[in-house]
Amino acid sequence: MLSNFEIIVFSDELDRHPFSCQHIMEHFFATNRVLWVTPTGMRNPKLSLYDLRRALEKLGTWFSPKPVKPGRCRCEQITPPALPGNDNAIIRAINNAIVKSQLKQRLRSGAKRLVITTLPFIAEYVDAFDADLIVYYIVDDYMKFPGINHDYIDALEKKLLQRADLLIASAEALCQLKQGAARPVLIPHGVDDKHFTSCGTGPIPVELAWIKKPLIGFFGAISPWLDFELIETMASRKKDWNFVFIGPVDADVTRLRQLGNIHFVGKVNYTELPQYAHQFDVGIIPFLINDLTISVNPLKLLEYFACGLPVVSTPLPEVCKFDGDAYIAVDAESFIRCIEEALECTSEKRVRLGQIAAENSWRAVAERFSAVIEEALENR
Repeated sequence: MLSNFEIIVFSDELDRHPFSCQHIMEHFFATNRVLWVTPTGMRNPKLSLYDLRRALEKLGTWFSPKPVKPGRCRCEQITPPALPGNDNAIIRAINNAIVKSQLKQRLRSGAKRLVITTLPFIAEYVDAFDADLIVYYIVDDYMKFPGINHDYIDALEKKLLQRADLLIASAEALCQLKQGAARPVLIPHGVDDKHFTSCGTGPIPVELAWIKKPLIGFFGAISPWLDFELIETMASRKKDWNFVFIGPVDADVTRLRQLGNIHFVGKVNYTELPQYAHQFDVGIIPFLINDLTISVNPLKLLEYFACGLPVVSTPLPEVCKFDGDAYIAVDAESFIRCIEEALECTSEKRVRLGQIAAENSWRAVAERFSAVIEEALENR
């Protein structure tokens, strides 16, 4: 495993939501000095409640740093202040200079240094830190995201794909789409299997205690990439099933709220999530299939498995690799049929699903990540 490095990580905010880069880096915090940087985002902010809430959260990180968690004493979280209007070249140059300045004063002379980024726009200043290796960890196809400056991001990602010493991707589709000086190394997502196998402990959460079974459950962001028409059709046809959605709502779900057997619980702390998931009878991944989602490797698949939950999903390419263990459905009729089969899942199959999760732990993923980086360093 990587040790004795100074690692600069450019990624999403730590602990705001569980994501792959954080899960992997958790295994590097104890033996490396980590500077975790969350620079200004790629989206063009709008006059919306969501963006106002995010702006306030950002301000909070500037003026009230989060306490250091156990095991992270060598990790420093940095959220550089930034001027709004990153589309403007002058403002962007000022914001970039702030990031470089805040980082350079923290770097240790002579340190073995890695830069690991999940964000393509740092291509503008990635060479400023004298890194021994620059790693672009590709987890999304940002060019398919709405609300960003696509021309700007496209140019910077192409630059980073050529500049990075190592490309690592979380899905096969990303390996095909994001080739640069070399083809990305495929390292699929893992799971904190021990966390999710604690599903059976604790009382039934009060939000779920009154809802009749079977519970068809989903956790994660309730965003526009979910197939709301599919969900509405299933809930309308199967009124004796209750559909439970756990997570922040970032889409119009007015029609779904009108159905008595669809329940939105809201965001649940990651530490408590297994307690909720344990109440599900089936876990679902009802994503639309489009240019954005074909590159997605949903963390929740293995998290459901770790809970011993049978899973029904639309045909996302990374989920289809588990066909035979997960149920794959292409429309409402087949989705309902697969849920009916999943509700009859045997205890032997539930054990099998747990074993799959254990074989794909985040520690195993971190070891693979570490080995690929060490090999790249040796070959430089």
